[in-house]
Amino acid sequence: MELAGELDLQGFLALNDAIRPGYQKIRGRVKIKSDADPETLEKLRQAVNAHCPVLDIISNPVPLWSSSSSTKRPRMPSACHRPDNIGLLSRRHSMRFQSFA
Repeated sequence: MELAGELDLQGFLALNDAIRPGYQKIRGRVKIKSDADPETLEKLRQAVNAHCPVLDIISNPVPLWSSSSSTKRPRMPSACHRPDNIGLLSRRHSMRFQSFA
């Protein structure tokens, strides 16, 4: 199964409030190796789509409850602030974003 989506990073990074932060489009493709005729494969596709929880959650609104909590951040030892440790800190706290077009 392949999934690809279109995501405008301006919305995700809060650079433009007119653009939603989520995916604007999602495309999916399933590759099946089978000797079945196209009609049978289409019936299978319809049956899978009718009962797929992932397709359901992205196709229909789902209630979401969210909560958060916070704790005080522990102080870092002074050795962590030395210039020779900066690379270690930035690798530890880096984030990656990937967009599919």
